[in-house]
Amino acid sequence: MNYVDFLRKEAEGSHAQFHQFLLTVGQEGPDSHYFFFEGDDDPLFYLDQAQSFLENRTYYEFICQGREGVLKVHELVARDGRASDRTHFFVDKDHNDIMGGVQPTAPSVFQTYCYSFENYLVCDRVLRRFWGERLHLPSTDQRLAETMELFREMRSSLMKRMRILMAIVLIGRGIEGRQQLKLNLNNINLDKVLKIDLGARRVGWMRDGFRHFLSASNMTQAGIGPVRSSDIRRICRRYLAAGDPKHYVRGKFELWFLVRFLMIKTKELADRKLAASAGVARARPKENITLSNCIIQLAPLCPCPQDVSRFLISRLGNPQP
Repeated sequence: MNYVDFLRKEAEGSHAQFHQFLLTVGQEGPDSHYFFFEGDDDPLFYLDQAQSFLENRTYYEFICQGREGVLKVHELVARDGRASDRTHFFVDKDHNDIMGGVQPTAPSVFQTYCYSFENYLVCDRVLRRFWGERLHLPSTDQRLAETMELFREMRSSLMKRMRILMAIVLIGRGIEGRQQLKLNLNNINLDKVLKIDLGARRVGWMRDGFRHFLSASNMTQAGIGPVRSSDIRRICRRYLAAGDPKHYVRGKFELWFLVRFLMIKTKELADRKLAASAGVARARPKENITLSNCIIQLAPLCPCPQDVSRFLISRLGNPQP
């Protein structure tokens, strides 16, 4: 890391965010609220959900560069004591429950039930609203029910593959006393790992998909032996066999599936010739969904999850009808 990168990291770090908070809270009135997030995408989801709770109150958001950054700022704010009832912190659960990580207990800290907030976006309601509000297709169209059924079936197929990939991630994170690696999950291109086949109604493996996943995630670094299939099967059975897959499947991975599914279906439903030959309405999206704009497009379509709603009510009060 060069000096410029060091200064940039320091400017974005938890202490810098805490000092920015102190400057802001000293200038604002007693009704302002302060939100602290892990990354740039988090406010797109949480602040959209919080608007009806905030009403017309002023608010400020701070990006703390990761879970540990948020928790560190929380520690500093709690020690300072100012605006303690108006500071709200949001972190992803990740695999901390499985790996024995620190679980926040303070009432001002919200931790997702799912692996991360992106998991909330992958649901029937978002797909249903995307159909009407983004594709501008009638809800009475029989293709909606068919698309919903296809989505559920393919998501079930996805989760069978995801269970294996998440077992590999747990191995890299040092589960059961293994050597802990410095994983780089953001470096994984799932298009090189999994393929979505709507015709076969399944999610399958790409050729060399495992090799890409292991290499890109840093699981093949020097000195680390091969990942054995027997270890993967045992970890799947012991840690990942029961419960909601959203509890352990990385949110960005599940969101990748939804976006790819919507991209394929949008192209099909917007085809003029296909719609004319079948005598059905054609999809008319004003903007095509992509991996880069998906949270902006989908967050407003997501109903407020119950755990998020409970937290916002406890911190901001009931929303106005």
